Formats: sequence, C-alpha cells, structure tokens
Amino acid sequence: LHKDGSIRWLESRSTPEREPDGSVIWTGILLDVTQRVQAEEKIRAMAITDGLTGIINRQEFDRKLEHEIQRATRYHSPLSLIMYDLDHFKQINYHFGHNAGDEVLRTITRLVNDNIRSTDIHGRWGGEEFMVMLPQTGLSVAMNVAEKLRRVIAAHHHEHVGTVTASLGVVELGSEENSKLLAQRVDEALY
Repeated sequence: LHKDGSIRWLESRSTPEREPDGSVIWTGILLDVTQRVQAEEKIRAMAITDGLTGIINRQEFDRKLEHEIQRATRYHSPLSLIMYDLDHFKQINYHFGHNAGDEVLRTITRLVNDNIRSTDIHGRWGGEEFMVMLPQTGLSVAMNVAEKLRRVIAAHHHEHVGTVTASLGVVELGSEENSKLLAQRVDEALY
C-alpha cells in the first residue's frame, strides 16, 4: 500500500551470503512490477469478457456452468438456466445500423443485470443470444425470473429503435445431466 493510497506490486529478488563470522547478509533488489501486474489482469479480463456488453463471454460462462453443476450435484441443490434471444434483432441492424444494434445489446444487458441477483451469472452466448445461470434456484422461481426479464426488456423504449422483445427458455438441471445437455435443453426450450 503506497503512501498515496494506491496499491503497488513489488517483486523481491535476493540471495544470502554467509559471512566469516557465521552471520548471513542478504543482498537483493525490489522491483516495482505494478504495470506488469495491471497489464496481466487487463489481458485476463479481456479473455473472459465480451467486449461489447461487458458481461462474461461464452467460454467463461461454460467454465462457470461446469463449476455450478458440480456444486449443485455435490450439495443436491437446484440450478436453473435461462436462455434469451432478442426477437428479429437482425432487422434492427438492417434498418437502424450496427451502432444502434450494439446500443440495444448494451442496454438490454444492463436491464437484465439490474433485474437478477448478484449471485446469478449473466453471459453472452453468441450474437443476440444470452444465458442467465441461477444457482440454488428451482424451475418455478426461474420461470418467474424469466417472465420478469421478458417484461422488463419489452417495456424499455430504445431511442431510434423503439421496443425490442425477447424469447426465453428456462430449464432446471436434471439428475446426471451435464452442461452440454443442459445447454441443449435450454436452447430447445427457447425455440
């Protein structure tokens, strides 16, 4: 902790030297590696984050889904998954341009984040498809959350674009089910 309140990362390198009287003198250097650590953290964040929406990307979502399935199985707790797809999204890009489409994606991501718990996990699955993982949540509660999200998305008026709707699928983890099967089932539930 630097005196100005900032965090500094230091790397220490030292070697011991034994003196004739048996004592040990350490000779070394301290290097400020703050910029390197910050760059590494930025690269790590970029690797797991969707650049447009700021939520986790598909690879990170898959990793977290595997982890949550293992945890739900170990503790015999429910786990539900919501997949949502923005209806006719390609028409938004076609009629209003990709910048307007990007803004719609960012806005809807924010709306969903504002209406889920901090323990829920929201990720971009691809294009205009997204996933919301609800740990320790059964199907009936997950369906209520999905309906709430559907209403919130449809109620928002996007400048220049108007209203956007979403289709949602909801599933609960079944016994002996893996992440691939769960994702396949929620995709089928969506359609």
